[in-house]
Amino acid sequence: MVAGQDLISQAVTAVGTPYKWGAKPAPSMDVFPATDCSGLTQWAAARCGVSLPMGSINQYRLCHREGTLIPLEDAKRTAGALVFIFGSDPLTTWPSSRHVGFSMGDGTTVDARKPAVDIYNWTSRTWGFGALIPGVTYDRSDMITLKQFVENVSEAEVRRIFAAISGPGGLEGSPETWIEKKATPDDPAWVRFWTALLVEQYLAVGEILDTLRGLPAGTLPTDLNAAVAGAVAGALGRAQVGVTFS
Repeated sequence: MVAGQDLISQAVTAVGTPYKWGAKPAPSMDVFPATDCSGLTQWAAARCGVSLPMGSINQYRLCHREGTLIPLEDAKRTAGALVFIFGSDPLTTWPSSRHVGFSMGDGTTVDARKPAVDIYNWTSRTWGFGALIPGVTYDRSDMITLKQFVENVSEAEVRRIFAAISGPGGLEGSPETWIEKKATPDDPAWVRFWTALLVEQYLAVGEILDTLRGLPAGTLPTDLNAAVAGAVAGALGRAQVGVTFS
């Protein structure tokens, strides 16, 4: 069984290795002259017996297909999670700007960038996406993925949420559109669809919380992340769910 921390332990052995775009070290190599960002993640995973495709875009698409994308804030707190930066949608385009690294779970990352592989502060880059690597066990028993959340929300809940945030400045379309996306998790739009609901629409999130948790109208909780986690827990009918949204 491969744990997320195993990936970190392997990746940090490459600290100090020069960065070179296109360099992909072979899994058999203990030491190598250079690597690029996806070369490091692919190498570390392979050394632990886990297969990742070549390239950050392909690694992201694999995680999308397997339903292991997670909120970025969860990735920040999960050792061995992949974190990504893309200049455009990696599901429908081939971004010219792209990057991938490992979250160390403590507000730092280990990744290959100029000038070398190193341990970097989280805020040194603007990370945009997070994912768990299929086949890796992570020490986060309280965490659910976005796909699991989507699959567990009932159609009635979708309609109730939509009613709370539709209209000018809110979500467009119809409840049926949302329900259709819920039923087709392999559609590239579903991640953007639900992320828009739970991450980008901050005022709308306040309205969702009003609806799900019975908060007074117009009240926005001080601790938005904790409140969203509570709302998700209520939607799933569970007492506690470790989900946060940046």
